[in-house]
Amino acid sequence: MSSYQLAMFFATVSILLCASLMVDESVGADSDGKQEGRIIIVGMDGMDPVLLQRFMDIGALPHFKRLTEMGDFKSLATAMPPQ
Repeated sequence: MSSYQLAMFFATVSILLCASLMVDESVGADSDGKQEGRIIIVGMDGMDPVLLQRFMDIGALPHFKRLTEMGDFKSLATAMPPQ
């Protein structure tokens, strides 16, 4: 991975982390604390799921790790393979 790709990766992660910090845990909960059944799907174009998992495992992305623990994490298939 080139230094430019690494810089772009961390810039993207930083933006997404800032966005995830703005999400309140109580959003979607009713007065009894039960969830209303809302769903959020986050798809990141160009992000390598293997690297993302590796960075979560070593503790470099604690917010992503927490999101996966609260929900689920799957890699997305490409719609059009790169040429």
